[in-house]
Amino acid sequence: MENRTITNRIVIHHTVSSPSTTMEQVEQWHKSQGFACIGYHKFIEMDGTVKTGRPDWAVGAHAIGANNDSIGICLAGNFEEAPPTSFQMKALADTIKDIRRVYGNIPYIGHKDVDPINHPTACPGKLFPWEDLKQRLEVNTVAEEDWKKNIMSSAQAKGLVEGGKHKPDEPASKWFVLQIALAVLKLLGK
Repeated sequence: MENRTITNRIVIHHTVSSPSTTMEQVEQWHKSQGFACIGYHKFIEMDGTVKTGRPDWAVGAHAIGANNDSIGICLAGNFEEAPPTSFQMKALADTIKDIRRVYGNIPYIGHKDVDPINHPTACPGKLFPWEDLKQRLEVNTVAEEDWKKNIMSSAQAKGLVEGGKHKPDEPASKWFVLQIALAVLKLLGK
């Protein structure tokens, strides 16, 4: 598999099959077509379980014209016949947020929007709830940021974190973790 050198979009798909389709089944379908492994980077099952398919760093095999610059997410089901489950929509919104934490606020599009002239498709289906996804991403982002700010404020008020500006999405260094551990021990009188 080749390394993807740029990531500037997320492409959403559906399996056009039973909602109970598993990632393992799709991987077998793709392998039977000569793929090295499943073409999608993420796969969301009917119950909201998110599985990693192709590694995030790899060029995808999910949408002609977008494989070199996108991450492909596939949801189990045929959204021409029924919409995704609420579990899938929550998992999809969370997965997009996770991807955006790494690659920035990149857009998400349907497979049908990649190259509608040369490669027309209905994917991810007429019943895919675009407005629901948009709302989940907007509302949850605000709530998530407030939640993180509240945690940091509480930690500072209890003396667990001293001074400095701590960014909520910044990875915790070992020194920061040690600072928290020592502060907790101090509060416990140890």
